[in-house]
Amino acid sequence: MPNKTSNTGYAAFINYFFQELERRIPPNKTIVDVLAHDLAMPKSSVYKRLRGEIPLAVEQLFLLAKMYRISLDNWNFQDTSRVSMDFRSLVHPVKSPIQFLQGIHAHLAQAARLPDLLVHYATTEMAGFQYLVFPELTAFKFHMWNRTTWEIPSYNQLQFSPKLYTEDAELEKARVEYLALWNQTPTCEYWQLHMLENTLSQLRYTAYEGSFEQPETAALICQQIIELIGIWETMADTGLKPPVADATGKSLPQVPFTLFYNEIFHTNNIFLLDSTVLKSVVTTFDNPNTLLITDEAFCNYTTQFFKKIRTRSQQISAVGEKQRRRFFSQLRAKVLVTSKEIEMQLNSNQVEQTAAHLHSN
Repeated sequence: MPNKTSNTGYAAFINYFFQELERRIPPNKTIVDVLAHDLAMPKSSVYKRLRGEIPLAVEQLFLLAKMYRISLDNWNFQDTSRVSMDFRSLVHPVKSPIQFLQGIHAHLAQAARLPDLLVHYATTEMAGFQYLVFPELTAFKFHMWNRTTWEIPSYNQLQFSPKLYTEDAELEKARVEYLALWNQTPTCEYWQLHMLENTLSQLRYTAYEGSFEQPETAALICQQIIELIGIWETMADTGLKPPVADATGKSLPQVPFTLFYNEIFHTNNIFLLDSTVLKSVVTTFDNPNTLLITDEAFCNYTTQFFKKIRTRSQQISAVGEKQRRRFFSQLRAKVLVTSKEIEMQLNSNQVEQTAAHLHSN
């Protein structure tokens, strides 16, 4: 174990550093194993560094900090208002939808190994990662994110066709795998009636500008959202995430899903990954790109944020049946109204195209 005989200078810092490292290593590894492997030194030398008899070299410290994403700023600026954040898009912009899915999959898979993990999640948009249930809906979300954020040249197509995404076997595999991981992650979520507005507005706009390569795609996606609301309602009824099977096809135990209804908080997407040994916050900026914050003070602040909104929210999973039925009924009504609007817009587009064709002849 790290040296804890002093609370000042190097000893205090190295205690912090080794404790952060211990929180990040796989549960089947020890800190001695990790340091011996990563620093290519015998275990006897590792023990001397853990006891503080020999200090870590600066280059060794930076190597470990980079490998295990340990923020040195968190130590240097503790008890201040400065917060260190990890925004990978600065140096690793998303170059494909599969890279995006693989990145969030890797982070959640790492967190899933933590003991007693519970993800607290608040959003005013379509509930995170549930869009992955349907390949065409997923394709539409990726298409819009590419237009607004990613701007990946190979996906820069004004006309939207789901096939560009759904016929990519590797992307489809990643979609299914990440959905399964998310559905095996216990969550406590806070939703609003406005959570579909952004997606429905994007559908209306795409219809208005005539960007559906096949007009019937709009109706298909609206129907998928209706079906998705049905899945959400079942989750809320039972208080459980949808069932997931392992690689052999055996059903895994369903995990808890707690849903709160709240109409007064305003946020984008905030995830608090909370376990007994480590906390981290993930939030979107330039959606769907994410900021990762592991600063202890900020994580504690976010914990208090969720406690505050919980006191102003109504639980509608497993209890609160009347409010639950009303909530999902209102969501369905929003989709049905949008579906009708889109149908009328597409018919208007067709009339205009026919008239333009007749005029040109």
